[in-house]
Amino acid sequence: MSYALVVLIIVVTVVLWSAISNVLSTNNSRFDSLDEKLDSLDEKLRKLQQLADELEYRSLTPAEKEFRKYEHARNLTLAEIENVKEGESSI
Repeated sequence: MSYALVVLIIVVTVVLWSAISNVLSTNNSRFDSLDEKLDSLDEKLRKLQQLADELEYRSLTPAEKEFRKYEHARNLTLAEIENVKEGESSI
């Protein structure tokens, strides 16, 4: 191989590498921008969900609000109730 051909191959390789790096950099910045937009939308959705939950809770009757307090409580067994000592508040 001649010296000129080796230099040409090196120059073409460097130019291609530079072009690929620029494309990757541009794509990374696009992805970063998309990530920021998605994070922003996610935060807005969380706030909207929180507002919807608050509005729903405000619309409940007092009985429904009382029920919500114990909605996820587990049922106690008779053995657990029998083992509770006087003055003990947790099982």
